[in-house]
Amino acid sequence: MPAIKELTTHPRPRRPGPKGFVDPVLQTSVAGPEMPAPVGSFEGVNNVNGVMPPDPVGAAGPDHYVQWVNLSFAIFDKATGTKIYGPASGNTLWQALGGPCAGTNNGDPVVLYDHLAGRWFFSQFALPNYPSGGPFYQCIAVSQTSDPTGAYHLYMFKISDTKLNDYPKFGVWPDAYYMATNQFTCSSGCSWSGQGVVAFDRASMLDGLPADMIYFDLETVDSTLGGMLPSDLNGPPPAANTPNFFVQFDDDAWGYSPDQLQVWAFHVDWGTPTSSSFTKQGALTTAAFDSNLCNYSACITQRGTTRRVDSLSDRLMYRLQYRNFGSYATLVTNHTVDVDGTNHAGIRWYELRNGGGGWSIHQQGTFAPDANHRWMGSMAMDAAGNIALGYSVSSSTTFPSIRYTGRLAGDPLGTLPQGETTLMSGTGSQTSTSGRWGDYSTMAVDPVDDCTFWYTQEYYALTGASNWRTRFGSFRFASCGPSPSGADLGIDSVGVPDPVAQGGDVTYTLTIGNDGPDAATNVTVQDTVGAGATLKSVAASQGSCATGSPISCALGELGPGSTATVTIVVTATATGSTSNSASVSADQSDPNPGNNAATTSVTVTTALADLVETAVSDPPPAALPGKSFSVTDTTENHGAGSAGSFKVRYYLSSDTTKSTGDKLLAGARSVSSLAGGGSSTGSATVTIPASTALGTYHLIACADDIKVVPEADETNNCLASTGTVQVTRPDLVEASVGSPPAISGPGKTISVTDTAKNQGLVGAAASRVRYYLSVDQTKSTGDRLLTGARLVPPLGAGATSTGSTTVTIPAITPLGTYYLLACADDTKVVVETDEANNCSASPSPITLIP
Repeated sequence: MPAIKELTTHPRPRRPGPKGFVDPVLQTSVAGPEMPAPVGSFEGVNNVNGVMPPDPVGAAGPDHYVQWVNLSFAIFDKATGTKIYGPASGNTLWQALGGPCAGTNNGDPVVLYDHLAGRWFFSQFALPNYPSGGPFYQCIAVSQTSDPTGAYHLYMFKISDTKLNDYPKFGVWPDAYYMATNQFTCSSGCSWSGQGVVAFDRASMLDGLPADMIYFDLETVDSTLGGMLPSDLNGPPPAANTPNFFVQFDDDAWGYSPDQLQVWAFHVDWGTPTSSSFTKQGALTTAAFDSNLCNYSACITQRGTTRRVDSLSDRLMYRLQYRNFGSYATLVTNHTVDVDGTNHAGIRWYELRNGGGGWSIHQQGTFAPDANHRWMGSMAMDAAGNIALGYSVSSSTTFPSIRYTGRLAGDPLGTLPQGETTLMSGTGSQTSTSGRWGDYSTMAVDPVDDCTFWYTQEYYALTGASNWRTRFGSFRFASCGPSPSGADLGIDSVGVPDPVAQGGDVTYTLTIGNDGPDAATNVTVQDTVGAGATLKSVAASQGSCATGSPISCALGELGPGSTATVTIVVTATATGSTSNSASVSADQSDPNPGNNAATTSVTVTTALADLVETAVSDPPPAALPGKSFSVTDTTENHGAGSAGSFKVRYYLSSDTTKSTGDKLLAGARSVSSLAGGGSSTGSATVTIPASTALGTYHLIACADDIKVVPEADETNNCLASTGTVQVTRPDLVEASVGSPPAISGPGKTISVTDTAKNQGLVGAAASRVRYYLSVDQTKSTGDRLLTGARLVPPLGAGATSTGSTTVTIPAITPLGTYYLLACADDTKVVVETDEANNCSASPSPITLIP
């Protein structure tokens, strides 16, 4: 195995906390073994990449379980635990995308199953220049179907040029994929830079379209914010327009009083991103706790070694699970605490509820029923309101092992009374000096029955420094209802773009899924196009569709866990809004008919122009700063509305994307107007600013980049040339110097011959060659300047000038042996790329005698 690489997770600023108190909600005993036994327990991905810690995450889909650890993932058959793909390096997913996401494999993985869309979500960060600095990226892959072995839509988002997006944690939500990240500024080391929160455009990513992100840097709001988790949805979606909720805990020892959970709301507005907001909902006072275990260092004892492992007790443990029960919603999560002032690790857990009046703590408890340490937990709730908590357990008499506990919905509040069950008994301990463990684990809920829990965590089979292994398994409470049977159809509708300009097209994507364990036959979708729109096309991923009112699509059979799509394109004909209504049915009765219909509305705005550069000529291969040249470009109006007067401006860019720092060229092309669907081709003379740094640049043409014309899309106005221009200067050198006479003397004249050359890529103005006598072949202070010079005419790129002239040796020149130096443009009339290579020496010397 290669040398172990420790993957860094940077902590929030930590302060010591008081010791000596007993947790007021401590559960010190546990009932008999009433927790359900594992339905299956399977070996996961082990340390194939030689790194620490493993960061085990996993999710269940209709037919598969996907597990991802640092730095590889694998896909398993959910029923048998058979590995059907992998382990493969995490960056395998992004090889088709290229760039840092393909070239680096930095980890901190997250995998989720988006049950609303029937898609898989993968993400890890890319830090191509770490630890020297940025930029810092987040890589996201969204499957195109419910099959994780199939194709993916691939994305790379630059989170920041300066702040590392450490410990990224995600949540699925109807309007976005949400991320929380602990930020650090890194150069020679890394320093805390506050909490970051990000929303990624889920609808566009599901369709494989260009996707935006909305990012809030909370350091300026409160630099102590950190360790947040976004809410991650299981079960029915929240009410429309419900924001995503973020939670963090704060220990009173950190300067907060009292101990608390902070709840924040992220409202995203993709139509008007500046209207998006991240606002504090409140601080919920918790029962007192102490998060300080061994001053936040390795504290967990293990059997058979004095080495300890870290509890990572300064943050909430993944996930913050959200569930909507109709009359109220819940959030469940956990973190590790010192339960009795003796550095004894237990798990503080919470259920938050919101019945419409805001979030409150419905119940809380601390689970530490014996002398063992319990830490690195993950918690979730099933459709019946039962809760399961998985974690690591260890002590001086117990090897680190994997266990889980839980409660039924009707159990006494604040307790986990259903006993404790072992998923995997460890038979070894970790002896690494780093103490790293975790840094997180995952309790997921099966989307098929919304009852089965799936948990993954690390353990050791043999004592060693880093030979960690992982396990995953499933279990379910009988009270969650009978094992599901039959077909359970659902339909989801997304309309893009929203808003759309009048005359533009709207694409409605209907995703039909079968969440039941049995096949649905004769699946039929009926769709009604609302007023203010006309049908343009309809297509289905299987079966066939007939146009009419309503549209009817016969999809045939839809197997358990399978999805099909119907794509409907309409043209928006009237301003205001237009809607699309769809429903799905089959031969079988549906146990959950509430999700068998979907209506999507899209706002229709006044027809707008959409100016797009479709062609731009290449710049000259090379040019001086201050040089002028001609450029030709074509602008098209892809919008339905007409564009008034605007200008096309031109830039030099080090890449093919217009960004801050690109150099605006003097000169522009004016277009008086451009009708919808129209095209304008023209030329302009542009000048490179004299201050432009030397280098290689693309030419970028931007139609109306100063936004005089209102447009349907302001992001597609620029186009880069294929060819590049090298902004450079001439470079004059002496290609050869003829030998002087062997003997001469002070005050005498000699004839000299030399060849000057411009080895630069651009022309040089007229210059002079001057001549020196030097005791060596290098020009330096003390060399004797000869009287006389040779005029050199302007030289084009690569051109030479050979000539002779007569020069006089100064009468005061000491006797001796010298070399003749010829120096092109010795007086620096011509500005060059290299001013240090202008001189050459004769091959043979001249001796001065009386």
